[in-house]
Amino acid sequence: MALRDKLKERVQPFLEPGEQVQQVFLAQSGPNPNLVFLSYLVMFFSSYSVIAVTDRAVLVCKASLWGQAKPKSVTERLPRQTHIGPVEGGLWSRTNLPGGKTWVHRRFYHDVQAADAAVGS
Repeated sequence: MALRDKLKERVQPFLEPGEQVQQVFLAQSGPNPNLVFLSYLVMFFSSYSVIAVTDRAVLVCKASLWGQAKPKSVTERLPRQTHIGPVEGGLWSRTNLPGGKTWVHRRFYHDVQAADAAVGS
């Protein structure tokens, strides 16, 4: 099973009845993840999230260091009109999600772009 399929399945308990997931991806808050090349201690100062973009809202679900793809609880439920990007080039890009510096890996750039495109300008 692909990662996105697993993430969609794992966020289902946090959705309202009838709510549909449009995009889902992983994010990391804290210091710039590129610093991990200098010291692995960056991992311990970071917090991990599963972001689920639905037809009604943007859910920020808390995850742990050891289970980054397993959401534990919803920390924020943002309006669907929330723009997450833009995401730039590079390995990690900073997003516009509230709660400090939140980073998305380039593997999920197209998910962020699709979520923002659905909102419009």
